[in-house]
Formats: sequence, structure tokens, C-alpha cells
Amino acid sequence: MPETSEQNLETVRALYDAYSSRDVEALLGTLHDDEFEIYQSESLPWGGTYKGRDGMMEFVKNITTHIDSVVVVEELFEAGDHVIMIGRSRGTIKATGEPFEVRLVDVCRLRDGKLVSVDIFLDTPAILEALGK
Repeated sequence: MPETSEQNLETVRALYDAYSSRDVEALLGTLHDDEFEIYQSESLPWGGTYKGRDGMMEFVKNITTHIDSVVVVEELFEAGDHVIMIGRSRGTIKATGEPFEVRLVDVCRLRDGKLVSVDIFLDTPAILEALGK
């Protein structure tokens, strides 16, 4: 496996580790300096497109207002300059304290070993049901 391939996989692993441990500095360290964009369905209370490091921080603030979650990585694989993550989002709904677990697929695009975009696709009907929406 070429070095850049391993570097991309390590960067994506580091992203989920940093999110799960709430290590803001490590989380921001996975992002490309020149550009970054994160997207999740607008049908979710925290959904939308967020840009840059400030956008990542806004996204994390918005999602953690509604849920306390970790990402359970089940599989990572490369697809060109992308790394695909298949896993689960697991945690509790803050408003009710009820646990949830939903399937999740993220498409991460990298350049120079850093993330330029993350598109998050989770089981939207299941999380909306858990949220009582």
C-alpha cells in the first residue's frame, strides 16, 4: 500500500478517535488547511453544509446539542482519493436520555493526507424516530 494510502486511512481513523474523545485540537488537525467542508442531511436538526475549521466546530456544537455519540468504525476502505467508512453512530438522545444506535456511511475526501470533505450518511429515519421527530 503506498504511503499516501496509509496516511489517508490513518487521518480518517484519527478523525473518529478525536470526535469520540472530544479532542478538538486533534479533530482540527485532521482537516486540510486550505479548505474543508462537512455535510449531513438538512432533515436533521444539525444538518447542512459547514465550511472550514469554524464550520467543523459549529457542526460539532450543533450535533452535541442534540445527541451524545461516538462513531463505531466497522470498516474503512479506499476509493481513489476517498476513504469510505462504514459503521454506526451510538449514544444517547440528550432531550430524553434514551440510547440509540444507527447505521452510518461516511465518504471522506483527502488531499495531502488531510480531509477536504466529509459527507455523512446515516439512517435518517431511524435517528429522526429516536429524536421523536
